[in-house]
Amino acid sequence: MDPLVNAINSITYQEIWPNQITDNFFKAIPFFTYLRDKCIVDFSGGTYQQYAFLYQPTIGGFYAPGSSFNIALVDQIAAQQFRERYIEQNVTVLMEDIKVRNSGENAVFSLLDAYMSNAMMTINTQVAIAAWRHGQASGGSVADDRSTAINGLSEALNDGSVYSWDGNIFTSYGGQTRNGAIGATLNSTPRWLGLTSGGGGKITYEQLEDMYQTATQGNLSPDLAVTSKRGLTLIKNTLQVQQRFGQETDPRYGFEGVRLNKMLITKDDYAPSAYYGVNDARLGNYTTGTITNALTGTPAGQFPNMTNAPTLTVGEVIFMINTDTWMFRISTDPMYRFGFTGFKPAQDNTQLSGQVLAALNLECVAPRLNIHGFGFTS
Repeated sequence: MDPLVNAINSITYQEIWPNQITDNFFKAIPFFTYLRDKCIVDFSGGTYQQYAFLYQPTIGGFYAPGSSFNIALVDQIAAQQFRERYIEQNVTVLMEDIKVRNSGENAVFSLLDAYMSNAMMTINTQVAIAAWRHGQASGGSVADDRSTAINGLSEALNDGSVYSWDGNIFTSYGGQTRNGAIGATLNSTPRWLGLTSGGGGKITYEQLEDMYQTATQGNLSPDLAVTSKRGLTLIKNTLQVQQRFGQETDPRYGFEGVRLNKMLITKDDYAPSAYYGVNDARLGNYTTGTITNALTGTPAGQFPNMTNAPTLTVGEVIFMINTDTWMFRISTDPMYRFGFTGFKPAQDNTQLSGQVLAALNLECVAPRLNIHGFGFTS
């Protein structure tokens, strides 16, 4: 093109409007918002975080006068152990860009501020998506190695025998082997909500109520249920007709949903979903697919056996959560609390790089008070 700049562009200012950068990438993350606000527990140091729990009663019972007592010493208390996990997000700029070009009155936006804001949104989103998954190494029935990731919901809400929504069976949690000496203490059995053929099915009110009651012990019950936008649509269509006009708004966080007993059911844009999920290498995968079913007999959680269902359609997933049982551990060190290392210059050019860092983990102290199910699609 000759000339490079035409007459009108040579003598007319360009307008940048509005005076903000529109976010066309990131989405809403209600579950992570609850974790950050309600479940944060400081981690001030140590080799791991430990939670003690009872896993069996004392020895004794009804007896006849004069009979001997069983005075054997038995273990009654064990503990979960979690290690902190680390995550970083890089920010790289050129000195020419931030000191010469993007400076003065002609700099409508600060390039540096925009990059830093993007890094914070990215690292928060990566943690939010990882929260649905697990943090265990490959081996056994765990298909992928995520040993550096946080210990998320698919791992916590499992019973060591049936599939979580991501197609894995987790025989241990917090370093403790499920169904061994501690019995079912750390178990939460995933619920199959699809058809006996393995295909996706219509979610029912009875299934929702049964899941809620399964995760309820006395006055302790789930207070938050999270699903995808599609999942919420299907659930609203299942609940009583009048509730379609009774949408509730959480007064503290502003998230909308419907209520089942004491529990608000809301949507999360990054919740696992066949309808809205995405495979995004930059952030993490939150889509669902099918699970190759190797379960035999009549598994728990209403899962069909292998003869009837060679594959299971994951579809949409719902998590019923007792937020009082979750610890969102994060370091007290300012740099590892989503802090910034500061820019470090390169050795042979004008490039500057720094990292946003966090040392954190997601830990459940009572999996039995939580539950998740999947397999509903219509």
